[in-house]
Amino acid sequence: MATTRPDLIDELLVTRRHAQRLVISLRFQGRDQEADAAEEKERALTTRIDALLAAAMETWGGQAAALTTRLKAINQRLSASVARVRKRDENAAHIAGALGAIDDAIEVVRRLVP
Repeated sequence: MATTRPDLIDELLVTRRHAQRLVISLRFQGRDQEADAAEEKERALTTRIDALLAAAMETWGGQAAALTTRLKAINQRLSASVARVRKRDENAAHIAGALGAIDDAIEVVRRLVP
């Protein structure tokens, strides 16, 4: 099955949802500094997604399959890190991993819409 632009957008929205869950989990845990950092990255990702949707999507259509595959891998890492943060399981390492995954997603979108 061919990967489409909507598939790529769906993966980006999954990434954003994970980022939002991370912010909420950190706030509930009283880790406001880390929550602020995650929230800043979530806003940057949202801005990039909005720019992507506004851009002429034809220019990156040929890259959709490869980028969607990369975003799926990022989302798996991010989801695992967020789940561990929610369980308070060695939080520092998993918070760093989650923030790094969000940065990776932002970089994927930045390459599409500089």
